[in-house]
Amino acid sequence: MSETPHSRTEQSLPARQEALFRVSQAIGVYRDPKELFRVLAKELRQVVTFDFVAIYLYDPATNKIENPLLEVMQGPAFQIPPDFRAEETVTWWVYNHQEPVLISSPQTESRFPRMMNLYRDFGFQSACILPLTTAYRRLGSLAFGARHPNAYSPDEMRYLSLVADQVALAVDNALRDEEQRTGELFLEEGQRLSHTGSWMWNLVTGELKWSREHFFILGADPEHDKPSTPLFWSRVHPDDREWLQRSVDQAVRDKHEFEHEFRLVLPDGALKHVSGIGRPVLDNAGNLTAFIGTTMDITPRKQVEEELRKQKARFEKLFELAPEAIVLRDFENRILRVNREFTNLYGFTPEEALGRNITDLIVPESYWEESEKIRGALQRGERVDAELTRKRKDGSRLIVSFSAAPVKVEGNTPEIYGIYRDITERKRAEEALKRSETYLSEGQRLSHTGSWARCVTSGEVYFSQESCRIFGFDPGSSVTVDMILGRVHPDERPLVRETIQNCNRDSSEFELNYRIILDDGSIRHLHVLGHPVRKPDGQVAEFIGTHVDVTEQYLSRKALEDAFAEINTLKEQLFQENVALRQEIDETSMFDEIVGKSSALQKVLKELETVGPTDSTVLILGETGTGKELIARAIHNLSSRNSNAFVKVNCAAIPTGLLESELFGHERGAFTGAIAQRIGRFELAHHGTVFLDEIGEIPLELQPKLLRVLQEREFERLGSSRTLKTDARLIAATNRDLSELVAEHKFRSDLFYRLNVFPIRVPALRERPEDVPLLVRHFAEIFSRRMGKLIQTIPADTMSALMSYDWPGNVRELQNVIERAVILSSRGVLRISPAELKATSAVIPAATEIAPAAVRPKRVRTVVPPLTREQVEHALRESGGRVGGVDGAAARLGLKRTTLIAQMKRLRLNSAAVTASTIDTVKPL
Repeated sequence: MSETPHSRTEQSLPARQEALFRVSQAIGVYRDPKELFRVLAKELRQVVTFDFVAIYLYDPATNKIENPLLEVMQGPAFQIPPDFRAEETVTWWVYNHQEPVLISSPQTESRFPRMMNLYRDFGFQSACILPLTTAYRRLGSLAFGARHPNAYSPDEMRYLSLVADQVALAVDNALRDEEQRTGELFLEEGQRLSHTGSWMWNLVTGELKWSREHFFILGADPEHDKPSTPLFWSRVHPDDREWLQRSVDQAVRDKHEFEHEFRLVLPDGALKHVSGIGRPVLDNAGNLTAFIGTTMDITPRKQVEEELRKQKARFEKLFELAPEAIVLRDFENRILRVNREFTNLYGFTPEEALGRNITDLIVPESYWEESEKIRGALQRGERVDAELTRKRKDGSRLIVSFSAAPVKVEGNTPEIYGIYRDITERKRAEEALKRSETYLSEGQRLSHTGSWARCVTSGEVYFSQESCRIFGFDPGSSVTVDMILGRVHPDERPLVRETIQNCNRDSSEFELNYRIILDDGSIRHLHVLGHPVRKPDGQVAEFIGTHVDVTEQYLSRKALEDAFAEINTLKEQLFQENVALRQEIDETSMFDEIVGKSSALQKVLKELETVGPTDSTVLILGETGTGKELIARAIHNLSSRNSNAFVKVNCAAIPTGLLESELFGHERGAFTGAIAQRIGRFELAHHGTVFLDEIGEIPLELQPKLLRVLQEREFERLGSSRTLKTDARLIAATNRDLSELVAEHKFRSDLFYRLNVFPIRVPALRERPEDVPLLVRHFAEIFSRRMGKLIQTIPADTMSALMSYDWPGNVRELQNVIERAVILSSRGVLRISPAELKATSAVIPAATEIAPAAVRPKRVRTVVPPLTREQVEHALRESGGRVGGVDGAAARLGLKRTTLIAQMKRLRLNSAAVTASTIDTVKPL
């Protein structure tokens, strides 16, 4: 490597000239591009330093770079990856600029960054890329590469440019040879596929040239036979030889082209039809020098034409002899041709019909619009099939079946081919038959009676439309005996099969009742009749009969029986409900309205408004006598179940052994003393509400059954295995702490959690003392009205004593005290001495606060009993006409000031008009 490129050039100049000469010689010797490229690489290797040499071809139409030839001295083959864009390659630049590119080192070349990275990856340090171009076209580039830098000098680049010119010629020749071979191959293949041979006749020398396909058309062998005039004329059919010879001679004399169809007879006797075309070739002086032309085998076309000619002849005969009227017309409805039957059908002769508008000729005026629509459909290329009303020459009308379609009979002009068939009598018969079938079908439908028939010999079964509907078969389907038996109820299938076998054997009539099961699982009850039909020889030909759907009659009878049974059941249930309702009426307290205005009671009422409209289970907690049942009734009245039963059960008042029977009912004989069936409270409360008071007293062994009712909504009566469903809402109440009972294992935890969905704590009366005056007046009015007494006033000391009392018995105790006081009262004054009341210190823990619901579909009304005019006037006189204040009339009556003002407006009283003449110590009621 001590020599410089310049010194190396001077030393090798003669060798390079010699190498260039040998390259030129190789181009003339080698036609295979790959072999030529290997020789070039070998020759150039002796005078030029390179580690790879490659030819790159660029196709501007596809913008692709191809590398058909590559020679690498050592190492891996240098390849351009397929993801390289053509614009990133050196070849693209050289092709477009037609200038060589000399790369001394990848590090110093900045125009082709990706290519330089590729050079480095393959270990090449320098390169010389030259354009491959001939005088006719651009081809691509010739590239030399070396693994050391500065491998090529400008002088070497000029020398390599000369080499590139020679290589371009070789590549161009190779490409042209390939294109020529491809063209010749296409021509030969095209002639073979089209059965067309080419020929040339030199009139100067008499020489003939034929293509391979021309040999094959003449039945000659291109490998052994030679083109000659005698050979050609020996193949021409003897009947065509003379006129064809005259035609060719005339073309030679007149120097004009010729085109003829004639026949050939091959050596094996086969006949061919060919089409020959000849074109004259004239020199500059206008002298005829040659003819060139083609010979095409048209035998298949001639065969098709002959077949078409025969078909046309047959069509002509069919057209005339067809039993239907046939009309050929154009798109303007002008008649072009008619057959003989058209004259028979419509009365018009062909002469009278041809050229006439078919609408004017045979279409009644009222059907012209319909005719135009049909013509429009045919113009769109549609086929038309219709039944039409048309008229004859004598004016009579007929119904025809019309079929038409656009066709091309001759040339390219589409025409309409129409067929008319007289169906007048058929339509009348069809109409009569249709009416009969409609009457029969409607009669069968209305009577639910279907008809059937079965051929004895073939087993074929006929079902009327109604029979198919009864059995759930498709009316268009084929029915078999196995299909019928498949519908029969399994319990009755053996009987039906046996009946069929017996009637076949005995040729007897039969009558049978059985059930069928349809695809949807529904059951129908049928009454079937069968009758044998005999042939003249006495043999049974078929059985015919009817299917009568008696399902409605059966269901009516069954419904009637069920109705009687249900009436008995409802009668018993009504009796039981009567008993339960009488018990409820007897046990119901007089808490028909909730009385009070305290905040504690208002909180409970808000909770009622929240939970009432739902179906959730409610647990009411509170001391004895606080009105838990009244709260339960209020919840029921607020719910959507308020129109159904509210059933109350006091779990503490019923013996343990009878509680299960009370809740779930029992069957007759379920235990000693069960002399009749009894309906349980959960069954009575279906779609209603069950109120279980004192639920903490339910025995532990009964609690799982109650839990099942809450969870599964089902239960069994005592003595019965049949599971009953109930949709009853449960409201429970207790004065005990159920959580303590759970801890003591006296109450199931899962049942407690089921009950404790929405707990409501009812406050004791001592927790709402402001409600005592209202309750006192409320009870006093009720009991006085019931006992026929008039209670006008309640002394102040009595009211103070009642308000200061702790009421351990709560509202119930207050009710009893007022009832006793009313009994003992006299002269309209209600008196209760403090000695009669007992103090108590029992305190019930406050229940957990539950936020009221945001939506209140109903409200529970807090009741303030109405005041009489005398009561209000008395209070105003005692308070000196003052309504509010500590000693005002409102305080004396136990009311808010605004409430008393509202009462005064109702009674039309004015405090100023009332004189307080006397001050009494008695407070009016």
